[in-house]
Amino acid sequence: MRALRNQLAVAEVREREFTGVGFFTYLLVRPGTDTVSVPDGVVPVPLVGDVRVEAESLRHGAGFVLFLKDGLLHLLEGYTFGNEAWPDDLGRYVVRRDALPGS
Repeated sequence: MRALRNQLAVAEVREREFTGVGFFTYLLVRPGTDTVSVPDGVVPVPLVGDVRVEAESLRHGAGFVLFLKDGLLHLLEGYTFGNEAWPDDLGRYVVRRDALPGS
């Protein structure tokens, strides 16, 4: 987690693409930043995918997945549940981490 925090501290948004029901935010992390070990042959690898948001402007809520590439932060994907349009303003919201199956 320390390496991820260090990466986040120096990360820049390279590009953001809105899909109507969510977004893809591509990140740029400067060379020389400590990397995180990822399984061989999996690029990009989903790191966190059990984050949910309950927001007053979303009926069914939203989810997020964070991806790494070559051990560095690469992409944050946000998406709504139920094909609901991504709002301009979430309003009041709560972020929760769902329990993983078997945990």
